[in-house]
Amino acid sequence: MSPASKDQPSFLRLHRWQALAALIVLIGAGALGVRWWLGPQVVTESVIRRDFVQTVVASGHVEAPHRLDVGVQITGTVLRIPVTEGQAVNAGDLLVELEAAKLNATGRQADVAVVQAQAKLRQLQEVQGPVAAQTLRQAQSSLTNARAALARSQELFGKGFIGQAALDDARKTAELADAEVRAAQKQLETTTPTGSDRALALANVAGAQASAQAAHARTGYAVVKAPVAGTLIARNVEVGDVVQPGKVLMTLSPQGRTQLVVAIDEKNLALLALRQQALVSADAYPTQRFAATLAYINPGVNATTGAVEVKFDVAAPPAVLKQDMTVSVDIAKEAADIILLEKSLLVLVLDDGVVEGRTTFCNMLKYIRMTASSNFGNVLSVLVASAFLPFLPMLPLQLLVQNLLYDIGQTGIPFDNVDAELVTKPLKWNPADIGRFMLFFGPISSFFDIITFGVMWWVFDANSVARQTLFQSGWFVVGLLTQTLVVHMVRTPKLPFLQSCAAWPLMGMTLVIMAVGLWLPLGPLAGYFRLQALPPAYYGWLVAILFGYCLLTTLMKRVYVRRYGWQ
Repeated sequence: MSPASKDQPSFLRLHRWQALAALIVLIGAGALGVRWWLGPQVVTESVIRRDFVQTVVASGHVEAPHRLDVGVQITGTVLRIPVTEGQAVNAGDLLVELEAAKLNATGRQADVAVVQAQAKLRQLQEVQGPVAAQTLRQAQSSLTNARAALARSQELFGKGFIGQAALDDARKTAELADAEVRAAQKQLETTTPTGSDRALALANVAGAQASAQAAHARTGYAVVKAPVAGTLIARNVEVGDVVQPGKVLMTLSPQGRTQLVVAIDEKNLALLALRQQALVSADAYPTQRFAATLAYINPGVNATTGAVEVKFDVAAPPAVLKQDMTVSVDIAKEAADIILLEKSLLVLVLDDGVVEGRTTFCNMLKYIRMTASSNFGNVLSVLVASAFLPFLPMLPLQLLVQNLLYDIGQTGIPFDNVDAELVTKPLKWNPADIGRFMLFFGPISSFFDIITFGVMWWVFDANSVARQTLFQSGWFVVGLLTQTLVVHMVRTPKLPFLQSCAAWPLMGMTLVIMAVGLWLPLGPLAGYFRLQALPPAYYGWLVAILFGYCLLTTLMKRVYVRRYGWQ
């Protein structure tokens, strides 16, 4: 580059005043356009929001759905009572303790009986069993000797050496030895795992253990604990009293659901309905009001008083609410959240206001979803490109211009149309949906960015530092056009441009931004933004990339809708 060209002022420096004037005109035109779109200013009157409620007033009292009467299971003398009437207790807290010295001694005796039974079982296994086995072997040896002696006696008797008496003695000895063997076998069988002695020993152990468990359980009856958490509302026992089963010592009101029992005049029965709301105040604290819900209406009417018993559930009872406390209940029959003081007020009709609010919410959600997924995809693309390219995939100035143009294009979103079925029901803000949407659609942009990198690198030889401007210009155009088009792809669950079309402000801004993006590399500002004209063949690839991007986004959108829904 020659020194003369270095000293030559840039295009923006030569036309800075014209550019400033054009910017001012553009801002003014935008402001006037927004003012025209919003329509003429309408003078309205204030709408006063008040509670307008028709109520049924009645009195009642606080009552737990059920109360627990606490007593003892054995007769005994009260040793200790660590709680007082009105005290809040937790499940397992000690309420009454009886004297248990005799019960503890009985428990220890039962434990000793278990040890004795187990020792007898051990003796059977370690002593009686082996002794019975040895006795059997001795009897078998004696039987063998007796049979041998009998055989010799029979032989000698045949030869005439001994008489009949000696032979009879030998035979009796053999028979006695055989009987001793059978007796030893039976004795050994009783000590085996299936024998009667072992079964008896096991039964004794089990019986002793059961007796010990019963003794310890009876010892446990000397301690009375709270079965559930609640408030002690009655105490009818003192230390030293002799108590017995069947006598109520304490009454416990369990924690949990609190109910109000109210008697309503039967003339107001037609005004009552289940799940009806009410405002309640305790007579002792009339300024502290809390909410209740009608949970039960007695099907019968008291013939004497002409009243119907109803019950209210209190979801969040105040701390001052006590059992049997008298309360006043205002039962809401009809209520209005908002009242227009005059029918001729120049304000939006309530239904239109709800629709407008839901429309605004949908458009806000569009922008958040689009921006999050687009930025996520751009970050992925930059990470991939930075890992493999010897130069920056896009200069900071180019990235700022691209984001500025994208943001300008999004100014049409507040005026966009919303599909009618999306505003027919209440909408909820779900932050988790934003992250899921970003992870679902962001990588699609990165996928086609990587395709663009490959096209610029291999097809157009933008693979060196000297040709980095061509690479950056190609990605600048693709990135801007895909970011602008994705608005129309994900603004609706329907097929864009055919089943659901954007409002003309958004369509117009899209066309303008796309035209500016295509013009910048060709126009006089290209050098200032470090861009250059792209070859004609590039635009064929550009159309193919944009078409593939829109097609894949539409297909993935259908998958997303089937899996997660749209709103």
